[in-house]
Amino acid sequence: MTLQCAAGDKLPYRWDWQLWLRPADDPYLTGDAIVDATVTAAPLGLVLEAPLVVGGSAVRVMVSGGTVGTTYTLSCTISTAAGLTAVSQQQLAVVAAPR
Repeated sequence: MTLQCAAGDKLPYRWDWQLWLRPADDPYLTGDAIVDATVTAAPLGLVLEAPLVVGGSAVRVMVSGGTVGTTYTLSCTISTAAGLTAVSQQQLAVVAAPR
């Protein structure tokens, strides 16, 4: 799924890792939590504020900028207290602001 934002927007984007971190059928992961997160965008052109870990199971980042007509790949990389690392990506298309 590709998310959309209008040129000039400054909006939060979120990755929810709760089901991955706390699956009922895997006792090794039960109770694990995110301890570090990074978010990057490609190609260059978006402004990303520092990501915020929310409740140990989600990552939120404020995004602005970008070029109308460009689709960006936002990549969120997390590290957990149990020493695991994972990456998730979202597509973000910048569209013309409504008039």
